[in-house]
Amino acid sequence: MIRMIVTDLDDTLLRTDKTVSKATFDTFEACRQKGIKLVFATARGVSASKLVPLSMFDGWSIMNGAAAFADGQQVYACPIPPDAARPMLLALTERGVKVTAEVGDWHWPNFDMLHYWGDGMRFTQTDYVGFDKHADKLCIWLENPEQQLPIAQALLPEGLHMHVTKDDLGMVMHEEATKSRAVLAIAAHWGIPPEQIVAFGDDSNDVDLLQVCGTGVAMANALDDVKQAADETTLSCDQDGVAHWLQTHILH
Repeated sequence: MIRMIVTDLDDTLLRTDKTVSKATFDTFEACRQKGIKLVFATARGVSASKLVPLSMFDGWSIMNGAAAFADGQQVYACPIPPDAARPMLLALTERGVKVTAEVGDWHWPNFDMLHYWGDGMRFTQTDYVGFDKHADKLCIWLENPEQQLPIAQALLPEGLHMHVTKDDLGMVMHEEATKSRAVLAIAAHWGIPPEQIVAFGDDSNDVDLLQVCGTGVAMANALDDVKQAADETTLSCDQDGVAHWLQTHILH
């Protein structure tokens, strides 16, 4: 019995044009009518609320699991202490690598982010000297992955871990900030065991989530290692694969 649905956003629930179809909205509402909890788990921060209405979900995990919320209250938090983040940020800056520290709804980059993410981004450019913020996540722009990824990996301090997305973005988090831990904290808030959760994903940072939940479903457009970690594969994000699976397995 499925009591909780968890979905990644980009290239999973969201189509490649960053929209969600009416058919998917209708499918989600039908699942909620059956008493099933709806949750999203994303690497995005608060910008996720600009892409999907929070009212459609009962809970959410953001920043790759650094923070999680259920019923409007925070149930999990695992930020990076400044003493752990600062040396890496300084060293990357010295080597000319673009990086930003995400703190809540604010970014602290070492470059002008307007060129990359547009006018809606809230940020303060910095050199990280004296940086004293607890960061939810660090993002490294691997413009030359072959050269820069080994540098970033060598600078990664103990207690942090890094995922590299298919778009060559290095995401650094506290070692206990993972989608799986955040989602399990949300489920525990409602007394839902992992075996009663179905999760959907497409990228490497979804692997732990798909493995910890009772049913892990990869999108047709997912990376190969994600498909190998999943129990099943559904249609692509542009074919409303999440809704298709739910219609077939829950609402049939």
